[in-house]
Amino acid sequence: MNTKKAGLVIGLVALLWTPTVALSDDVDDLKAALTQVTDAIAKKDLAAFSSLLDDNIVMFGTDAPFPVVGKAAFRQAAQGLFSNNETVQETDLNPQFRVSGNTGFVWGHSMFTIKPKDGPLRTTFTRTTIAWVKTDGKWLVSLVHFSRIPSGN
Repeated sequence: MNTKKAGLVIGLVALLWTPTVALSDDVDDLKAALTQVTDAIAKKDLAAFSSLLDDNIVMFGTDAPFPVVGKAAFRQAAQGLFSNNETVQETDLNPQFRVSGNTGFVWGHSMFTIKPKDGPLRTTFTRTTIAWVKTDGKWLVSLVHFSRIPSGN
């Protein structure tokens, strides 16, 4: 009887622990994907950046009244940002991660430091939400929303 109980306990622990390991791996992969995005932005590497985007990406930026919809439009916006600035740096401040199936979420605060070619360095703080989809084992950015944090907050 004790052998059956021990086997049941071991089986139950293995069953409960396995999804946590899988989830932990997904969260680690999501963290790595976010790092790839911020590295591509800092390098102004449009090809690397674009490879991390879902074809149907939607972005609500801090300054535009309308969303950027689709990968081609997003690439065009990023190309303008990269070509008009000496440096573009996005820093995630204490990002939070959650995975549910093939959907990942990252939220928190971000700091954008941009040095225009013809102007002074600017820093903007935002609240950031990013939704990701896992496609063919790879996390891709599907939705991005930035909202500017008012100065002094």
